[in-house]
Parts: sequence; C-alpha cells; structure tokens
Amino acid sequence: MFNRPEEEKTETIFKPIPGFPGYVACNDGSVWSARKNSWRRLKEWFCKDRWYVGPFLEGKQVKYPRAYFVLRAFHPAPDVVPGRRLICRHLDGNAQDDRPNNLAWGSYQQNSQDVLYHGRHGFTIETVRRIRELAQQGFTYPEIALQVGCSPELARRLSAGKTAGYLPNPDGTRYTSIRRNPLPMDTDLKARVAIDLQAGLSMRKIAKRFGISKDQVWKYSRKVREIASSN
Repeated sequence: MFNRPEEEKTETIFKPIPGFPGYVACNDGSVWSARKNSWRRLKEWFCKDRWYVGPFLEGKQVKYPRAYFVLRAFHPAPDVVPGRRLICRHLDGNAQDDRPNNLAWGSYQQNSQDVLYHGRHGFTIETVRRIRELAQQGFTYPEIALQVGCSPELARRLSAGKTAGYLPNPDGTRYTSIRRNPLPMDTDLKARVAIDLQAGLSMRKIAKRFGISKDQVWKYSRKVREIASSN
C-alpha cells in the first residue's frame, strides 16, 4: 500500500495504522506520515515517562502515546466484552520502549500488575504485602512509612486498598482493606503542621506528607486562625 524509504527496505518493517489513513508505524517504535507519497517521521515529545505523537484525523490533531499507534498497527485489538476497555501494556516495564514485541493489549488490572512486577512506582508486591501486615498489626501510617521507606500517604492507600487493591493475600484469599479512624494529631504533629501552614503549603500536600486527612488539616488551620485573630 505504501512505498518504504529505499534506505530502510531490508532493515525495518512499516505497517499502516488502522483508523488513521496515511500514517504508518515502524517496528523500531516510531510513527511516520506517508500521506501524498511523502515520508516524514512525526514529531515526538516526552511527557510523564513516555513518548507522544500527534497525527491528524479528519483535520484534527490526535495527541496520544506513541505506543498506542504502534500497537494498533502491529497487533490488531482483539474482540472484548462490550463495556470492557483494553489498554496498552509494556511487557518489560519500560514505557519508553515502544517496539511491537514489547507491546500487548491488556486490562487495567494487568497493567497495574506489570507496574508492581517491575517496581516502576517504587514499590513491589513484597512491599505491598509488608505494608498490609504492619497495618493489620496496628502500626500508624508514619511508622509504616519509616519501616518500609515510602510516604505515609502511599502506606495509607496501599493498606486501604485504594492502590493495588486487587492483589490477593499470600494464601490466595481476597484482600480486605484496612479502614481505621484518622490518625490523632499530637502536639508534635500539630506543631509541624502549623509550620507547613505558615510556609504556604497546600492542605493536600500537608495531608500527604504526614498521612492525615485534608479535613484534619482544615480543622486545625481554622483553629490556628481563630487563635491568631483573638490575639
């Protein structure tokens, strides 16, 4: 359908991208424009640990990860159950490697399992299970963060099942999230929160930093303002 550049006939493979007439993907992970028999590699930009390209479709530019177009060209999407969406997986955990042999269609759960398996977000399956064990033993989120080497917010999300909640227990049983009352604010914690408030940090950042809720930070900031106004 398309004429390949003469210098790359024996070295690379080009395939048209379904749904994007005039564009082809290469087995080296690049995307090309082949409209009007004029070959041009699409401009790429890096954002959030992966490469993006912007081909045009019906006069409008479609900005999407480069891997998506390579996957569509070399691995047609399989039939799925209506309402279920497939996404692009990077089998080696490297989101910058968009070669066809490193890409595959999969579910959100499979993609999250890839992230855990390769430890791309700074924690592995063993880390998740360790955090859950400590949470079940009654350790607070800051204490868990110190032992495991993560942030209190990540410890809270992993123990509450908001992150990697699909991961079963070691015995294969379904994981039951740990939900507890908000961490009480002692004198030392209140002092550190007050320092961050005076420094101008947002309530969201303060809550994540100390593993407490934004509501706790808001209530305490209101008390601080009341005390300051009374003086």
